[in-house]
Amino acid sequence: MSEPCGHPAEPGRKRCRECRRRPGRQRASRLADRPGKGKRANIYAAITPEEWVAIYNRQGGRCGICDSVLVNRYDPGPQDPSAKIANTDHDHKLEKTAGLRASIRGLLCLWCNRHILVALHDSVEKAFRAWRYLDNPPARRFLAGS
Repeated sequence: MSEPCGHPAEPGRKRCRECRRRPGRQRASRLADRPGKGKRANIYAAITPEEWVAIYNRQGGRCGICDSVLVNRYDPGPQDPSAKIANTDHDHKLEKTAGLRASIRGLLCLWCNRHILVALHDSVEKAFRAWRYLDNPPARRFLAGS
C-alpha cells in the first residue's frame, strides 16, 4: 500500500513513518502559536521569582496536598536530597477567563499535580467524598455488624 506522499507504508502500518509524524508536528506548531501554550504554560512569566519564593515559603516548602518537602527552584544552595520538584499548580478553567496569573493556586509535587488533582477533576466535592470515604469506609461498618 502506498501513501499519497509516494512512500510505501511500512508492513502492518497504514501510513509511512513521515506521514505518521506529520500530524504531531502540525499540532505542535498550532499550539506554539497560542499564547501560554506549547511544551509548558509560561507560569514563570506570570509571576516573579520573588512571588514564587513567597508562595514556597508560605507553604513551608511543602506540597500543598501530601506535605512532601519541595525543592526551592530559586535557591542555589544545597537542598534536601529527598525533596521533590515543585510544580506550580493552576486552575485551567480560571486561566481561560481570568488569565494565568489569577489561576495560580500554589505548589504541589508532581504526583499530586498530575495524578491526585486529575483523578479528582479539580473538584472540591469529589475531594470531600474521597476524604469521607477514607475516614469512614463503608465496608468497615458493614463487616463490623456481621
